[in-house]
Amino acid sequence: MIKILATVLLVLFSTSVIGEEDSISNRDRFELWANCQPVYPLFDYRQVNTTFILPENIEIAVENMKIAVQNRLRSARLYQEQDTHPLKLYVSIQISGPAFMIGMQFHKPVQDVKFGTYFLTPTWEVRSFGTHDYDFNGIAQRVSGYTDRFINEYLRVNADSC
Repeated sequence: MIKILATVLLVLFSTSVIGEEDSISNRDRFELWANCQPVYPLFDYRQVNTTFILPENIEIAVENMKIAVQNRLRSARLYQEQDTHPLKLYVSIQISGPAFMIGMQFHKPVQDVKFGTYFLTPTWEVRSFGTHDYDFNGIAQRVSGYTDRFINEYLRVNADSC
C-alpha cells in the first residue's frame, strides 16, 4: 500500500513540475509570440564619451558580435535577410570610458485597440552594465548569451508554430 501511495505521489508531483516548465503565460505570449516568423537584427554601437580613446579593435569586435548574432538566428531558422519584416531584434552596445551598456530588445507590431493603429513596440528586453577594461570578450559573451536567451524563449513561446 505504501509503495502504491508513493508511486501515485511521485506521478502527481512529476506531472505538475513538467506542466510548470512547459506552461506559457499570457505575458510570454505578449512579449514573444509571433507565429514563429523570422526576425531582422539591427545593431547600434555608440561610443558615448569621445574623450576616452578606445583601441582600434573595438570596431572589429562589434562587427564580430553582429556576425555571431546573425549566425545564431540563421541556425535557429529565425534570421530575416532584409528589413522588410516588422519583427526586429535590436542589439545596442554603448561604451563610455571604461564602462559599457548592452541592451537587446525584441520589437513587434502591437495594436492600439482604441484607435486601431499598430505600433512597432519593444515587448521583450534584457540589459546589463559593466566595465570592459579594454577586454571586449566579456561584452561579446554577454551579447552571445542574450542571443541564446532570446532564441530559447522565442522558440519556447512559438513552439506550436515552428
